[in-house]
Amino acid sequence: MKELLARGVIRYRWWIIAGWAILGGLAVNQGSRVLEVLNVGGATRQATESATAEQLLRERFSRSLSDLFAVTFTAPDPLDQPAPRAVLDSLIAALGEETYIHGLAFYRPGSDTTYLSADGHATFRATQDSTFISRDGRSTFILLALTGVSGDSSSKLVMPVRRVIASTLAAFAVDTMRYPVRVTGRSPLDLDIRNISAADSKRGELRLLPLTMGILLLAFGAPTPTWPNILPPSSVAPGSGGGTLAAPDRSDQPA
Repeated sequence: MKELLARGVIRYRWWIIAGWAILGGLAVNQGSRVLEVLNVGGATRQATESATAEQLLRERFSRSLSDLFAVTFTAPDPLDQPAPRAVLDSLIAALGEETYIHGLAFYRPGSDTTYLSADGHATFRATQDSTFISRDGRSTFILLALTGVSGDSSSKLVMPVRRVIASTLAAFAVDTMRYPVRVTGRSPLDLDIRNISAADSKRGELRLLPLTMGILLLAFGAPTPTWPNILPPSSVAPGSGGGTLAAPDRSDQPA
């Protein structure tokens, strides 16, 4: 049985290699989609009691607890200068126009003020609290309160927020190296970790694929050295190096 199996492996080695290559390609393709099935922030898609309670609270109260994003902003000059102030104010205004954001808290020197957006869906809270400004006066952050989203769904808003920021900075033609703006928070961090993990997994699979193919070629591509290990010793001719089969001995048979 083992001899038949070994002969089958040698005979159909290229089909076996092709099959492993196809399986490797499928693994790479499916592995790149791992990001789609992972949950955010340790949350679950199952209908647990805590998830049900959270949903009931969101349905009961119009301004229930929301997930928060923090947008960090750094300028080359202090924020009380006209150029950095104009960029920051434009970012705040652009973010306030997004319907999935119902509240913004940010630093503004002068006095604490609260006002609504033009359509009334978002509340702007300007504060002069020193917590919102760095010691050198060049860095601050904007808090964004999202409208009625849970931990799972808030991850879908990370990229829209980043696109709004990118388009606003592009409109000012500012150097993003001099004006670094980052979106952070629980969901953005989890999304970034998942993206990095998925990219690293894909790169690792692509790097291992040639190695796997090389091992398969070494194992099945050169059948001659492998025959002595899979055929009975009596079937290999002495001095042949395992490359040829010995002819049967017929010296004891009548002529």
